[in-house]
Amino acid sequence: MDAYAEKFRKHTNLARDVLDAAKVIAMLEVERPSSLGWRSASDEGTFPAGIEAICTEALKAAGIKSSSAFRSALQSQAVRAAEKKFSVLSLQAPTHLATALIVIATESRIILKDYFPEMTTNPSIATLLEALNR
Repeated sequence: MDAYAEKFRKHTNLARDVLDAAKVIAMLEVERPSSLGWRSASDEGTFPAGIEAICTEALKAAGIKSSSAFRSALQSQAVRAAEKKFSVLSLQAPTHLATALIVIATESRIILKDYFPEMTTNPSIATLLEALNR
């Protein structure tokens, strides 16, 4: 993951880079360095085991199939606005898992609900989804 993070910092060859779980983790570490990430959360047991692989599959199903597409989504106005709404609703900055879910939700709420039905009952996510539907 460190090698991917270094590659992403240098912006090299991202267009053809097929997204996988390690690249999702590395990209979030580069784009959202101050947020709670998978590596530190897994040490604490904060994120469910294996959820990064499910996030990656959901991102691909939502049309985000490369590292460059993921970076573009992370830098988009829609995702940044949704992250701000999430922060207000949950009273905390989004973790890397929350940011991945936000990206998926901004691309397709149906895919979010299909891949993460339990997350849509989380009060912050449910309220965010309602706000995104407006």
